[in-house]
Amino acid sequence: MARDNDDRSSRGSGEVDAGEWAKQQQKGQWEPTSVRIPHGFEQYKLEAGTHIVDFMPYIAGDINPKADAGLKHFVREFEVHWVAGLDGKERPYVCPYASIRGKPRCEVCMFRNASGMTDPELSKKLRPSSRRLWLINDKPGDAKNKPKIFETGHYNKGMGFGEQMAVVIADNPGFWKLTGGMRVKMVATEQTYPGGKYIGLVRVDFLPRNYEYPEKILDKFPSLDDCIIQTPAKEMRKLLTQKDDEDGDGDTGSGKGASKGAAKASASTGGSAGDDGEISKGDTVTFDYKGKTLTGTVVKITEDDLASVQCDDRDKPHIVDLSELTLADDSGDDDDDDDKPAAQAKPSKGGKKPAPKEEDDDDAGDDDEEDDDEEDNEDNEDDEDDDPPAKPAKPGKKPAPKDDDDDWDEEPAKPSKPAKKPGKK
Repeated sequence: MARDNDDRSSRGSGEVDAGEWAKQQQKGQWEPTSVRIPHGFEQYKLEAGTHIVDFMPYIAGDINPKADAGLKHFVREFEVHWVAGLDGKERPYVCPYASIRGKPRCEVCMFRNASGMTDPELSKKLRPSSRRLWLINDKPGDAKNKPKIFETGHYNKGMGFGEQMAVVIADNPGFWKLTGGMRVKMVATEQTYPGGKYIGLVRVDFLPRNYEYPEKILDKFPSLDDCIIQTPAKEMRKLLTQKDDEDGDGDTGSGKGASKGAAKASASTGGSAGDDGEISKGDTVTFDYKGKTLTGTVVKITEDDLASVQCDDRDKPHIVDLSELTLADDSGDDDDDDDKPAAQAKPSKGGKKPAPKEEDDDDAGDDDEEDDDEEDNEDNEDDEDDDPPAKPAKPGKKPAPKDDDDDWDEEPAKPSKPAKKPGKK
């Protein structure tokens, strides 16, 4: 039966909030990309002045890398990359490798490592920064007051929120506990930096409590792990390449926002990287590394679609995403008269052999080394928009011809090796 549009009795007495609509239009329907506040809860905003609050615990979830599921925890640590969207605006995206249990592959870290030498400025922009989530009761002692979620930076040249909290927490590790905890007194002021201003913490003290919270209160608290937004890999590749990849082919090296080195990888000829059945163990492949095309043999492929490729430039295999590999046209040709080995018989004349000179950086996609790189970067991060210094050490790291197995720079000094059997390289 058709609805009678004139039946006013079925209409409610409520109304739409035009003011809220206007706010959404002004924000451009902004959607969070790294942290989502659970329904029914609010975000805590630090204002200039003195504040006394209680930091509350939460129950860790399955994805927490610092606490087992079910344990009480007082902070949620995570890292973000600032990535430009298709509209050109930069937004924070959670780094899964550094923020999620199990260290899932991070598309941004892979892209950043691949573009490090060809586009240092882009690599710097994609450097991860450390963030923290806290659960705050801004009415200390009131068990009925809903806690708020407080997002902060960590590093800021010794004055970051996390840095200052770490100092006082060291002497009061139980400040967050329901029983025997402490109130936290925070003093914040408006501070400036070359790009604008922000509210920064200048002092924090712990004060004794004369009250306790019941254990059952935890049932009403959100888990801070549920606030972390995990962006799908395909969506991140789309943002990094600045193109709408409907086919989902995993190409992370072309498009308006891609680095020059990554663009070369996607434009290489031969077998399409990452296609089912095309790349397998034992295949001879080529890939772009720091502006040079390398050739090697696939010795291992992981479940995460990462290939270990053994090349002649060093003893240690390269860890490369399958999407960056191309089947070599002459992969099965062992003829010593091949043109390719002939080109490699000139290691001392600046031909293709000197490629190892540029390989003192971490491998693209090497999780262990990538983790060290990100940890080194954290101390330089300014989470309050201060411009942190770039890392000058890596580009100038060449002049150390030591007998170290990991020092790949010494291999160009061995011209006798390729000269013995130029056809077997």
